[in-house]
Amino acid sequence: MDHKFWGDFCGITREGMRQSGISLREMCRRTGTDPSLMSKVLSGKRNPPLDDETIAKMSEALELDPACLFVALGKLPPAWRRICRDHSLFEKADTVITGANHAAAAQPGTGQRDIPEELL
Repeated sequence: MDHKFWGDFCGITREGMRQSGISLREMCRRTGTDPSLMSKVLSGKRNPPLDDETIAKMSEALELDPACLFVALGKLPPAWRRICRDHSLFEKADTVITGANHAAAAQPGTGQRDIPEELL
């Protein structure tokens, strides 16, 4: 699937439904979500689901890499969460993502950054 549309959760979800050829009702059936609620989410009237299981089911139904939806929601995908506990891995990822080494921003004495709980 082409991921040129990386952006907000609603846009990614709508584009995933279009490219997968499934309706809102079918996606909700596959994910166990309420169609009325998801309609409100996609129209910006309600907040998107934040629980890992629903996000994973949505990505499967939409044939998307789960990381796509997690990142669109501002969350670390479950598979990426060990990065918070592994200083070496964090530094490597940070360097790749930002192009700079930010070791000086690590918490003194821990070698780890303060990751907000809502990202975990």
